[in-house]
Amino acid sequence: MKNKSLMKFLQCLQAIISFDSIFCLILSRANITFASF
Repeated sequence: MKNKSLMKFLQCLQAIISFDSIFCLILSRANITFASF
């Protein structure tokens, strides 16, 4: 039971990390477009 909740936590953590990386990509892309102006 404890192991299952740990797996769930790791999945959530991985989702947060991947979302953060997508957000960072969007931000860096936005910075590039702002810099070109």
